[in-house]
Amino acid sequence: MPLFANERTSFVNWAIVLSALLAVKAHQYILVDMSAATLPQSEIPKTQASEDIQFKIDTAKFTVIKNASSVEYVLSIFTNSHHCFECADLMTGSIEEKISNTTYLIDTRWPTQVILEPSNDKNCSAKFDYHFGERGDYAVTFIPKSEKQGCSVSKVIVQTKPWNSNLPILWAVLVLLGLAVLYSIATFIYKKFMPESTTALVTNVSALQDLGDPSNQSTGETRAEENQSIVVPIKRERIKSIDVFRGLSIVIMIFVNYKGGYYWFFRHSSWHGLTVADLVFPWFMFIMGINITLSVDSLLSKNTPLKDILLKLLKRTIILFGLGVFIINHNSAWSTLRVPGVLQRFAIAYLFAFSIQLVFHKSTTHINNKYKTEDGQYLWQHTFRDIIPYWPQWLIVALFQLLWFLLTFLLPVPGCPTGYLGPGGLANGGKYINNTCVGGAAGHIDRWLFGEKHMYGHPTCLPIYYPYLENGQKVPFDPEGVLGSINGCIIVFLGSQVGKIFLYYKTPKDRCIRWIIWAVGLATITLILTKASANHGWIPVNKNLWTPTFLTALSSMAFFLIMAFYLVVDVWKWLSGSPLDFVGMNSILLYVGHETFQSYVPFSWGLTEFSTHGEWLFMNLFGVTLWVLIAYWCFRQKFFLKI
Repeated sequence: MPLFANERTSFVNWAIVLSALLAVKAHQYILVDMSAATLPQSEIPKTQASEDIQFKIDTAKFTVIKNASSVEYVLSIFTNSHHCFECADLMTGSIEEKISNTTYLIDTRWPTQVILEPSNDKNCSAKFDYHFGERGDYAVTFIPKSEKQGCSVSKVIVQTKPWNSNLPILWAVLVLLGLAVLYSIATFIYKKFMPESTTALVTNVSALQDLGDPSNQSTGETRAEENQSIVVPIKRERIKSIDVFRGLSIVIMIFVNYKGGYYWFFRHSSWHGLTVADLVFPWFMFIMGINITLSVDSLLSKNTPLKDILLKLLKRTIILFGLGVFIINHNSAWSTLRVPGVLQRFAIAYLFAFSIQLVFHKSTTHINNKYKTEDGQYLWQHTFRDIIPYWPQWLIVALFQLLWFLLTFLLPVPGCPTGYLGPGGLANGGKYINNTCVGGAAGHIDRWLFGEKHMYGHPTCLPIYYPYLENGQKVPFDPEGVLGSINGCIIVFLGSQVGKIFLYYKTPKDRCIRWIIWAVGLATITLILTKASANHGWIPVNKNLWTPTFLTALSSMAFFLIMAFYLVVDVWKWLSGSPLDFVGMNSILLYVGHETFQSYVPFSWGLTEFSTHGEWLFMNLFGVTLWVLIAYWCFRQKFFLKI
């Protein structure tokens, strides 16, 4: 296979990757995050000169000044972020008696409401809303109540202009696109003046089956010759778009796991809502479902013994689960061994989806014969041959989803309202300030089953909804817990529908029509159940809980993306798929590798919270580039991690 379909390919491929990384900017006001509240008083920063305070990433200096007419009172400073949903106000600073001002760092990621309350008149407070800029220096003056007017606050004074913290993204895009153009030119020249044979690479290699095997990502039929063990292929269709989709997912995953330049929109959402980081895990599971359908069809068409298939299924499940436990428990003791995890959820979903596909799978020949009349005409059921023959699967999946709803909305959780979907802490005005309400039934089940010491203790809601906890305190909630794994199985099943469409429909038109119907249908369900809102719907989109709307939203995107990649790579051949295809062929190697070595040079080096976005972005993109080069080297060496 030529690495590039034409001289434009490299440029366009990089544009696809970068567009995915930047797409979230258009949605940033849908997302939810950030700290703010009023309950337990956090440690108040001591008064100090503004120049003595060192900036942290995503912060600005904020000075509050008492009006010169009087300083004989304590002035309490509260903040509440616009992205902390229904949170109580949090005391973040104070000015003691006879002290005229204080300066401290304030968050710059989202607009913040600031409340100033004097101790000598609790009924007189002043508040204002402002979006502070990173590394800016701001000041306001509190004016106490007088005979003519109540308490007020002056206009915000910008003492030092803030940085444009998003500028490094623009520079990174320009540099990468420039390199892509140069590489495209070099490739064009090389192909023009070198023999054709020197530019071709063989891609029919053995890789990780079901989770990323190029040999299993094809459709068609095979038949076994009578009394012979030789399998004769009748027709095989190579589907590169699956590798490309998987490659895009792993590139984004490595980038966001390496902190994504420390930009909040490249990190996981704190609770309800979506960011770029929330996309890749469910997309991986969706792609696994595609491969499962194609793999089962391939195994059964080759008359593979059932015993061998079951042994392979069991082996892969155990290896995936064991790898997951190994990766997430470095520097852990047996007494604090975390049980749930990403690969553990993959293992559970793989076992479920592969099993129901193996039991109920129908070959193309079987379905065509079943829904055909004696005169050769197809029955109406043949139009829906990817759904109707699999009604037992749909029944099982419906029962799984019903189980999720029953446990989530009917299981009593001590100290929490039944059916609670919030993060606890400062949310809901601080009604559920303890950490036993986080995640409602999902968190309760995991705490009962695993125990708090065997769960993840730093969920994304911790710094946002529990800022009052002391350093080192944990909030026992696992985003890869048991209840979410139910919906993890379902998204793999939805991915298997793509595989069925590949198997049973042979024209691009037929395939794309069905993918569009799926994408639009699932998007409509999402909009209805969420009321097109991040927080106010019946069932919000939530990656921590893996809510049904999280599945429908991400599956809708996945159906659209697989259609887009299929058209531009496999049908129109505008793109060769490189470099994403060979990244997708070694997804397990890259996942395990980047998780294991993410804290090692040269993938990362000593940056801290005092470093800038530009420094973090360069380091994270450099780490991603190294893994892409490693994938390319493995591709050239025909080395693919197989389990």
